Amino acid sequence: MSDFKVFSTQSIDLNAIRSRVAELRRVPESLKFAPHKDEKNLKAITDEFEKNMEVSFSDWSSYLSTLSSEDLDEALSQLKQVLGELENENSAMANDTNELKLSCTKENEKLEEELEKLCSSLEFAEGQFLMPSN
Repeated sequence: MSDFKVFSTQSIDLNAIRSRVAELRRVPESLKFAPHKDEKNLKAITDEFEKNMEVSFSDWSSYLSTLSSEDLDEALSQLKQVLGELENENSAMANDTNELKLSCTKENEKLEEELEKLCSSLEFAEGQFLMPSN
């Protein structure tokens, strides 16, 4: 006895399957990265950061003038260390972001391939099992 189950044409809703395939095809489009939007957001964040830094520097300028050169050297050393840590963290985050983009791209390509196979199978099934309506 065969393990294959034969479906009647009434149990297969090809229009529903096609509709779902169309929905799945739209998903990758909605997930694509929009660099122009990211650049605008980055620019806004950068502008806000620069504005805040200007305020902070003006507040600190009078305080810094009272410090000795040894204190300034120590503060500069600590700031360089913090900057190095932030640069390392930024680099790690950029690498993670690139890995995620690459992974998403590969997964979207796989999804598109599977959808193409499904569409071909649907067309084949339609030709094999469905009679044209007269």
